[in-house]
Amino acid sequence: PAVTAQPAVQPVAQPVVPTPAYRVKPADPAKPPTPSTLGSLIDAKLLVELSPWGAGIHRIQTSDYRKNINATDPYTVIEAIKRTHDSNGIPIAPAQQLVIERPFQANALFIDGQYRISLYNQGWELVAPGQYRLQIIDAADNTALTITRTYSLGKDNEAYDLTCRTDIHNHTGKAMPVVFEQNAHGDLAAEAGYMGDVRRIVAGYHNLQYDPNKVDVYTDDANHTRVAVLDEHAKSGATIWPDADVAVPNELLWIAITNRYFTAVIHRPVPPPPADGKSRAVGVPLHDLFEPLVGMVTEGALVQKVDNRQLMLTLSTKAIPLAPGEGKHFDLSLYAGPRLKKILNDEPYATLKLGQHLVRYELGCTICLFQGLADFLLAFLTLIHSIVFDWGFAIIVLVLVVRLLLHPITKKAQINMTRMSKQMASVQPEMAKIKERYKSDPARQQQEMLKLYREKGINPMGFLGCLPMFLQMPIWVALYAMLFGAIELRHEPAFWGFFQLFGDWAFLKDLSEVDYFIKFNDGRTALPLCGLQITHSINILPILMAVVFYFQQKLTMPPATNEQMAQQQKIMRYMTLLFPVLFYAAPSGLTLYIMASSLAGIVDSYIVRKHIKREEEAGTLFQKKPPKPGGFFDRMQKMLEAKQKEMEAKKAELSGKRPGEKKRK
Repeated sequence: PAVTAQPAVQPVAQPVVPTPAYRVKPADPAKPPTPSTLGSLIDAKLLVELSPWGAGIHRIQTSDYRKNINATDPYTVIEAIKRTHDSNGIPIAPAQQLVIERPFQANALFIDGQYRISLYNQGWELVAPGQYRLQIIDAADNTALTITRTYSLGKDNEAYDLTCRTDIHNHTGKAMPVVFEQNAHGDLAAEAGYMGDVRRIVAGYHNLQYDPNKVDVYTDDANHTRVAVLDEHAKSGATIWPDADVAVPNELLWIAITNRYFTAVIHRPVPPPPADGKSRAVGVPLHDLFEPLVGMVTEGALVQKVDNRQLMLTLSTKAIPLAPGEGKHFDLSLYAGPRLKKILNDEPYATLKLGQHLVRYELGCTICLFQGLADFLLAFLTLIHSIVFDWGFAIIVLVLVVRLLLHPITKKAQINMTRMSKQMASVQPEMAKIKERYKSDPARQQQEMLKLYREKGINPMGFLGCLPMFLQMPIWVALYAMLFGAIELRHEPAFWGFFQLFGDWAFLKDLSEVDYFIKFNDGRTALPLCGLQITHSINILPILMAVVFYFQQKLTMPPATNEQMAQQQKIMRYMTLLFPVLFYAAPSGLTLYIMASSLAGIVDSYIVRKHIKREEEAGTLFQKKPPKPGGFFDRMQKMLEAKQKEMEAKKAELSGKRPGEKKRK
């Protein structure tokens, strides 16, 4: 049979890949990417390790602080993130918009609004310590742009500040607007423990609507815990800045990430104050160079409540116009160090108000604390330490001084409570009769109660006798928060290291950690119960604190006047059994403070009880001065009486009789 001819197969035309107008000059194979370092751990505050991949920062360590008290490793403030999908351990992500994994890393460059050139997975040439250079070439291999990044440490290596200068030079014969995308900084290490993850993201800005002269710096950190930011980003892709809760217009001045003791802050270098001596220094807003947008990229995931997420903040510059043959530069600074006011209240950070906004002692509620009071208590504690040369003993002395100053208030409160308790107990039978007699007439019942109080000399406002005790609460809460967040206590032993004389005993070796009365080092898994680390250590201070609490309540509680009050006191005594659990993982500086305060409270209560006993024996306990005419208690009592008469008049009017008129037969 005849064979049908098949049509010839036409070759598929391959798309022509145009030669890019600009590209990164290939690295010399004979010159592998070379890291670089700045500073040292001996004669500088920081040791900065730079990466040739994107000319970014690989790690920043500080020489003044250790990772933990038993380690010789320096504390790492910030560190690069390795991408989970990169099997080679080198974070590379070409042609993606937000792929930078190193701080200060130039990621992408737009030229003529047409081409995106990845600068990340390229070997930058190290030309000097702390200085990298990269060339952009055209299709004819001629140099079009040169990018140079130069890192330097501030104040002769005696500061925690690092500056990165980026120079761009246009070698072509035409104008070129360029836009850089790069990282700012990333996570600080989490200090898991008693308060959980306390890391926050804080943005400092000028609010031009309320402060057009840029005198103050505002922050938006009210709800910006790191966990909340990551959750919101995962849910809606929200950015760090701008914030919908912040009034506009505004200018972003700096962006910071904090943990319990350290912070990393990105900002523009602060110019020196004017030479006229009259004008004040003003910070340079990030808005001058960057788009008013701070984004983020994340690595890792939240799996079964285990948070393995890491974040990196990102920035994008505005268009930088470059005329033919023109070169320009821009600078960024990074503070990476402790949250210490004596540093952050000094220039250039004072202009940025970093000490005011980043050194704050809080326990989950910013507005609940008096920051000025906490600062004063820390200054006073530091003064005591300069005399006794021990932080543990200084905490005890501070507690005693505060107790002594508040003794008159405590004494008055306890006397008022005791007097009120005894008076109420003495009239219980008569009060029961009044309640029974006028149970169907609440207004008359209240009137007879007030009459009984006047006859027996009982002040109806006597229950406010405990008010002075509540007025002390801001002091105790501020002291509590300060002891938790003060970096001055980090890795500091108690009682001049006395317990470490016994074979380097871990007990009270670090006031920022649990007391480690008996410490286990077998690496067993800890029991996750309110931070309880029972398989890591046995901590004695929380247990002793519960015992002290129990006896303090037993000694200070007034006698119960009824069954309900007796039941409440019984419940409160049983609640002391919860304290070993609630405070088991608390820093030993906190538990030492609470226990010392409780012991001082027992002594204080003993002194007050002796005074009350003497007054009872002398018969003067109930000889209380009447309320001062026109005073608060006098006004309150008169207001209650006037209200009672008004209610009686209204009731009489409704019943059709005059007040005080007997019912007609």
